[in-house]
Amino acid sequence: MIKFRGGLAALAAAGALVVGVGLSGCATPGREALPPAATPSAARPPVEKPVPPPSQGSGDIRDKVKEKSITARKPVPLNKSAQVADGITVRIERTKSIKAKATLPGEVAGPGVRFDLVIENDTSKPIDLVAVVVECTDETGAPVNRISSDPAEPFEGVLEPGRSAKGRYVFVIDEKQRDKISLAVTVTGDLPVVRFEGPLG
Repeated sequence: MIKFRGGLAALAAAGALVVGVGLSGCATPGREALPPAATPSAARPPVEKPVPPPSQGSGDIRDKVKEKSITARKPVPLNKSAQVADGITVRIERTKSIKAKATLPGEVAGPGVRFDLVIENDTSKPIDLVAVVVECTDETGAPVNRISSDPAEPFEGVLEPGRSAKGRYVFVIDEKQRDKISLAVTVTGDLPVVRFEGPLG
């Protein structure tokens, strides 16, 4: 009986040893420490581009623009030619009383006068006729209404050297205000204004 108990004790000790080894093999290994986060590199400072100095002759909002004076020739009679510049003349070829009709916005119908104008270019350079401006005032000096629709035919195109061009302009002028009308013609903005004055028959 004593030997049997000793054998049981030895078996119990061996079993405990086996269980201990098994438990040690199943143990969860510890987590490894993460490496320290990388420190972001310092941001580069912005590159400053040099601002070029203003070029000579450039404008400034504080600069005052010189007013360009408009030269006007002395008035001539309605039946005479007016000299705009050397080699450039304007004349009224014909006037005619008509009944002006208003067809465009802003126009006013009434008793009108048709002016047939002629520009002659005896220079060596062409003239752009798109910029021609024709204005009219009655005997009181008040501006009169212009009719741009038919039968008006304003100047257009380019007037070549040695050539002439015709334009037709219509204005509404009261029949009682025609004793001394004034017709101003501007061929281009850099040329003098010519003016025709006199009574309309």
